[in-house]
Amino acid sequence: MKVLSIVVVFLAGVCIAVAQSHSITAAEYFFDADPGQGNGTPIAVVANDVIALDGDVSTAGLDVGPHVLNVRVRRDDGRWGEPTRRVIRVGIGTQMSAAEAYFDNDPGIGSAIPVSISPLGMVDLTDWDVPPLTRGFHTFNLRCYSGGTWSAPATSTIRIGSALIDGAEVYFDSDPGQGNGIPVDIASGADVIAYDSTVQVAATGQGKHSLYLRFRGGGVWSFTTERPLRIGLPINGGMNRISAGEFYVDSDPGIGNGCELLAEDGVFDEGEETMRRYVAADLTLGQHVIGMRVRDAGDRWHDALTDSVTVVTSHLLATTQGVVGDAQVLLMWTKYPEALSYHVHYDSLETGPFSSYITVLPPDTSLLLAPTQPKRLYYVVALETAPEPCDAAITSDQNISQ
Repeated sequence: MKVLSIVVVFLAGVCIAVAQSHSITAAEYFFDADPGQGNGTPIAVVANDVIALDGDVSTAGLDVGPHVLNVRVRRDDGRWGEPTRRVIRVGIGTQMSAAEAYFDNDPGIGSAIPVSISPLGMVDLTDWDVPPLTRGFHTFNLRCYSGGTWSAPATSTIRIGSALIDGAEVYFDSDPGQGNGIPVDIASGADVIAYDSTVQVAATGQGKHSLYLRFRGGGVWSFTTERPLRIGLPINGGMNRISAGEFYVDSDPGIGNGCELLAEDGVFDEGEETMRRYVAADLTLGQHVIGMRVRDAGDRWHDALTDSVTVVTSHLLATTQGVVGDAQVLLMWTKYPEALSYHVHYDSLETGPFSSYITVLPPDTSLLLAPTQPKRLYYVVALETAPEPCDAAITSDQNISQ
């Protein structure tokens, strides 16, 4: 049938297919409510997949106050990415008339240290007096006043002095507050820390989590560094491996509910596996998305990798000729040496979906059509491999980590 050969090619080389690179062909921006993909304001795309917001971004029609600026790009296969969002504030005026800055704790709007504004309306910190600060990490905050409204503070973390580190801690997911995390053993008094510490994760639970790390220097805590991780069951022997795999087409049925992938060597026992599955799938002509994910030895399912494929008509050439007068028509096609069978798809419309087909077995390369059938449209697909049923989801005796 018409899509089988595409599925075979993709799964046999799944590591290559899902890693296929794409280029950016279009970009757009919009404020607040999404107008739909392709309906935003276009953004120019320059060389090396870089987008450029040349000139001013129009805020016409926006009320005074905070708004969300959204930017997204489109790949060369036509798929749009998720928007990148930034909160902005729209004021009445177009030029800053005042500014103020402070470190660490906010004294309140209008109560921070004033900052000069240049004749061109730019912030000028040249002669700004830095208040006495202890050695260590600090947060510098700057906000501006324009058109009757103050902006949200722009923040940046800085270090004063050598910032000798005297403490460190980690936590999972939710911040318990500075100083309340899990202590990390370090050598106090160091300027740069290289540490090797063991953190207990048993109480965190299986699944996706975020690990946060921060340091303390001069009594001030640094910003946090985040790392995503997955926690699963203990791994026998200490070496991770792939224990299962599955794929789906277009719509994700949920973890563990896809079509099971088979290890090429018959068993999942390595960290890298070649997987396959030949299935019959009646897909319409055009673009489709194939997703694939694997489960490791800790019974943790990893995020799906996706790529797009395009289903096109067969390369086999079919011709017709009249036989027995005009009562019947013989449909013929070129021989495909590796074919196990041929599917002759037909439809009364040129646009398909050509979901119905007639099976013809080699060595035959023709089909005698009834008098009413020649009015249909036909094309032929050769099947190189017998389809395998995919009617059972992957099961596990353990909890599935999402």
